[in-house]
Amino acid sequence: MTGADLEVDFWDVGQGDCSVIKLPGGRLILIDVGPRGCPLIEWLREGSRRSAAIEAVILTHNDADHTGSLPVLIQECRNRIGTLWMLQDRPKADPIFQKTFRAALEGEREGCYRIETATRGQILWSDRARDYTLRIVHPSFTQNILAADPNDTSAVIVLEQGGRNLITWPGDLQLRTAAAVLIGQPPTMMMGPHHGGPSDYPTKATRKRMTETERPRRMQEMRDAAAALKPEWNFVSVGSRNSYHHPRPGFLRLMASQGARVI
Repeated sequence: MTGADLEVDFWDVGQGDCSVIKLPGGRLILIDVGPRGCPLIEWLREGSRRSAAIEAVILTHNDADHTGSLPVLIQECRNRIGTLWMLQDRPKADPIFQKTFRAALEGEREGCYRIETATRGQILWSDRARDYTLRIVHPSFTQNILAADPNDTSAVIVLEQGGRNLITWPGDLQLRTAAAVLIGQPPTMMMGPHHGGPSDYPTKATRKRMTETERPRRMQEMRDAAAALKPEWNFVSVGSRNSYHHPRPGFLRLMASQGARVI
């Protein structure tokens, strides 16, 4: 997405998520940083971006396909990051969380930036003159603590202008949860969720195991959620040989049936 004063890139990083918002004046906001080896790092080494200030790094959750490049990013860019936003989405001793947190903690201990909790209600960035706001709408503190799965507590980031939801990043959230979180505020553009394979959209094998009552009910819930969201553009970054059944063809058809251009 490109405007007169704001540019947003949805990166193709294979099985992972990474988006870059270029702010007026050349500052950057990173929403997820992709898997290990993500081309984002090389991009940040080139030209004027070698010294560009990174207003914020926002991690929707701590899966490696969203945070794998964080250690190298911290190593190379720590002195130009303002704030790193993240969640504790699994036990503190969990190796996946530890890997991300250790990388983040290194820069904070050196006084390079601060780490903040990505909780509902937080304003990540705003521009009053242009009426832009980037904020977190999920999860609340309670939702984060009670989440049964890290994907359930995935942060939902919304870029608004004048109260209009321009872009939503729902991370790996379920489709139904994303629709409930954004009720009455459908996005013009949406990333994912979950690489085109939200966990509540059943695979063909799963549908076969459902009862005659469960199957139509679930599919109706999927249609209702898609109709509630109804983005004009739906971006998906997905690995061509992943083992997760991503993207799910039925999900892509579902979003397209609501008028979304699926990329």
